Amino acid sequence: MVRLEGTYTAESKTQCGTPQGSPLSPILYVLYLAELLNQDRSLRFGYADDIAIYRASKSVESNVTMLKRDVRQVMRWGAENKVAFAPEKLEMIHLSRKRNTNAPSIRVSPELTITPVTAVGDEQPALRWLGVWIDRKLSFKRHVAERSTKALKVARHIKGLAGVRFGPPAASLRKAVVTCVQSSLLYGSEVWYGGRRKPSASHGYNRNRLVSTILGPLIEKTNKVMVLAARGVLPAWRTAPTASVLRDAGLPSGSTALEHARIRFALRLRTLDAAHPLVRRLETPILPWQRATKLRCADTLIPYAPRPVLAQPHFSPGCRTDPTEGSTKEAAAEQFNTWWSQLSDNTITVFSDGSEQYKDGAKLVGYGYAIYRGQSLVRTGSGAINSISHVFDAEAIGALKGLQCALEILRPLDEHIWMCIDSTSVIWCMRANASNTSQWAFLECHALIDQFKVGIRWSPGHMGIEGNETADELADAGANEGRMDDDRSAEPTISGIGTTARALADAATSDWWSSRCLTGLSASYRKWGLGYSIAEPPELRAPSYAAPPASSRPNGSWRLRAIP
Repeated sequence: MVRLEGTYTAESKTQCGTPQGSPLSPILYVLYLAELLNQDRSLRFGYADDIAIYRASKSVESNVTMLKRDVRQVMRWGAENKVAFAPEKLEMIHLSRKRNTNAPSIRVSPELTITPVTAVGDEQPALRWLGVWIDRKLSFKRHVAERSTKALKVARHIKGLAGVRFGPPAASLRKAVVTCVQSSLLYGSEVWYGGRRKPSASHGYNRNRLVSTILGPLIEKTNKVMVLAARGVLPAWRTAPTASVLRDAGLPSGSTALEHARIRFALRLRTLDAAHPLVRRLETPILPWQRATKLRCADTLIPYAPRPVLAQPHFSPGCRTDPTEGSTKEAAAEQFNTWWSQLSDNTITVFSDGSEQYKDGAKLVGYGYAIYRGQSLVRTGSGAINSISHVFDAEAIGALKGLQCALEILRPLDEHIWMCIDSTSVIWCMRANASNTSQWAFLECHALIDQFKVGIRWSPGHMGIEGNETADELADAGANEGRMDDDRSAEPTISGIGTTARALADAATSDWWSSRCLTGLSASYRKWGLGYSIAEPPELRAPSYAAPPASSRPNGSWRLRAIP
């Protein structure tokens, strides 16, 4: 109720706090509990209202003593800040490679004793943290068993929806498998799956030798779930070969899906910002006697690229306006030529472009720029960038190089500088927030644009605009010359290593298919030379074919499909 000068409004209920499941809740928890976590950032970590305390020593008894002190400190902080912790939700586990099962409890106070997690039935004792089951020896057998059981229930349900002659469209079933089965099955796989081989823990001449990770039984569990889900997608008989079923459904095997998840994780590690906690672990020098962890092994899969930084949002005039302004390329080119022909000699225009081409199997990427004062060409430049990049990066770097060159020849009488770019994607990043790939180039452009009040205009490419055509020729020449500047343009880009990651995933898929074609499929099947890709086959969306009348169908409807 609101009262204003004797007038009262109608009563209404106010909502206190945040609703259940609100995305604001974890953020508020992080802010409120930040003081507690910052008291010991190396041994305390958490997410939302879940807090973990980690201690390492040479005996479980020493750990219990240190953890008792830590828990008492946390309880004391909670009492001072009116934060209540639920004793029934406290869990603890001792991680040890020793064969003994000594697991003492923590007696925090006469009213509170924290006991280690115990097994229920035949299950392996494990503690769940953010959906990942952690057992005493970090074998993650319990985690794989839990995820496989959960995904298997959904896969069986999907398989029960369809049969050989009846059921929903195969494309819809495949989408359900990818969304509900595969994502659930692979959750947390980055923690336990580090590939089939790992560096040896021995010293001497065997140090760099690769040995088996002994993950075969866990991988086989994921395989069984994916095969069952694939058989639920297709109207295939039980005797159909597993490899052909996975191929026709466009689904990966369990081992291939795990390898793809590992590659995605590696790409994620390479694109983390420099302040991320995992980056500190990756960049900490490894001791000579230490073995590379799963984290470091995954990080080596993808080439290095400059990490993005957490920059402030950038908003400039026109940052929310479509660079094309709804015009076609023809109309925009005509308007641009009219505008450009009327510019005075006190106006500088910078045209830039990028080039990506292949020559003798080698990838060439370069940039070029042309600077005009009025309608007179006064300066040009070109160069190459790292081949692990794309034309988008070349256009961004070329725009920066051209702007820097224009500022070098800037005269006191010059009134304005215009950047004329043919890529709308680059214009969006110049006016608003920088993309992660080639972020450094965009951030430097932002600073120069704001300082010198530089304008940005769309100049449609390959439409007869003089500056565009000149910059395009220079970009091709720069890519072919291969001359790179000694700066960050010589480093790989995030978009480039993304392509590398996709190539690794395709190679993993091809390797699995090649091995299964040689061992699991008949010669009559192999003679067709069919390829295999993890994508929705167009046959799954084919219309019903030659279906008899509904009255004559013994099971309601037929799932026969037309094969193009």
